Amino acid sequence: MKAIRRAALALLAAGMLLASGCGSTDPDRMAIITGAAIDLADGMYELTIESIKVEGSSLDEPIETQTFTAAGRSLDLAEAELERLTGSRLYWGHAQALVLSEAAARDALPPILDWVMRSGDLRLTLVLAVSRADGAKEIFLSDPSGSYSVASAIAGAARDGGFSERLAGASTHRALEALLDNGAALLPAVRPAEQEEDRSYAVLDGGAVLAGSGLAGFLDEDEARDMLLLLGAEEARELVRFDGGAAGIKIEDISSSAAASVTEDGAPLLRVSVSGGCVTEYLDGGAEQLDEERARELTDAASAALAQRIERAIEASRALGADIAGFAEQFEKGYEDAADAALTAEVEVSVELEITDTGLISRFPAPGADGMGRRNG
Repeated sequence: MKAIRRAALALLAAGMLLASGCGSTDPDRMAIITGAAIDLADGMYELTIESIKVEGSSLDEPIETQTFTAAGRSLDLAEAELERLTGSRLYWGHAQALVLSEAAARDALPPILDWVMRSGDLRLTLVLAVSRADGAKEIFLSDPSGSYSVASAIAGAARDGGFSERLAGASTHRALEALLDNGAALLPAVRPAEQEEDRSYAVLDGGAVLAGSGLAGFLDEDEARDMLLLLGAEEARELVRFDGGAAGIKIEDISSSAAASVTEDGAPLLRVSVSGGCVTEYLDGGAEQLDEERARELTDAASAALAQRIERAIEASRALGADIAGFAEQFEKGYEDAADAALTAEVEVSVELEITDTGLISRFPAPGADGMGRRNG
């Protein structure tokens, strides 16, 4: 963490390095990078870049990309080797995703982040992710057609999966903030997915947990989603089953808070409260009228299920030794080791959803109604 903190301070002193353009450099002699992967083996960094294929391209055809790989004892040396290999200056200003292998994230996170922050034009808004494949470069080599940007797909999947800019870990900048503030961060985990014919691409596969200055492990898709919800994701969707059917519930404007106390025997206790608005999006398999009372029952069921899931997500992250949500702040008074208290506390989670709109009343009037579809919620 000290290495990361020193690197972050150096970054601030350099004005956050949201870099300039390419000056007078000839675009024809530039490798415009859309994404990159970093692998680490036997003390050697292997840097793989995905770049736009300029030669032979046409405005009438989809953007084509190509990949290049070079190795070095440092990332600077690997980058220099790539410039010799491509005969071009590497331009990072359009890079959208940087994928680390498990080994790189586990054993070399501080020097990697230091390299990122020293880069002349690599932006800190790019998505930082960890590969679940054997190597990070496999993510970018999984599309044999080279007919689109894998990095763009990763960035889009991260946003769609809830890793927004407001949350800890979507971008390099947010990951650094989370590491410096809480000593932990949650990053997107990606893997290649086989597709039909000759094309495959990267998909989101849960979350990668950073704790201290390295990779602590992974959360599965549900755990990562629920942890992101706790951290303030904008919305979630729940399927609530009932006798004879099911209802789709959209949860909006999620907010959460936490308070620390002690049990009767003096053990640390953490109470987490989550609240949000609730809209019923659809009703499946039931001809019954979905009135406000019925919607309330479904909302209560969704609240209880969500509370259990968030509690499991908290426990999964703490089992990796990671205080992703910054619970240690709640224990700063009364405990000498607040971080230890946050990782060992008993947890109580409550979720309270308020019905903002039952949604379906106007479209499904009750039997015998005047047909106007009165709204009761």
